[in-house]
Amino acid sequence: MLDAERRAKCAKFGVTTLEGMDDLLKTGQVEEEDILDDFQDVDYLTTQIQRIQQLLEEI
Repeated sequence: MLDAERRAKCAKFGVTTLEGMDDLLKTGQVEEEDILDDFQDVDYLTTQIQRIQQLLEEI
């Protein structure tokens, strides 16, 4: 569920990762105000996905 939401938010901008969104910002392809909310959501979701994966590996 988290990954699906993350992918959907990235897809709005034609990328698949947080890094892809960051590249769009750095190259000026999108304005910060147009991507900020989704960027923050993707950052949070990515962190949560990594945390869950780490916890599952510890089991």
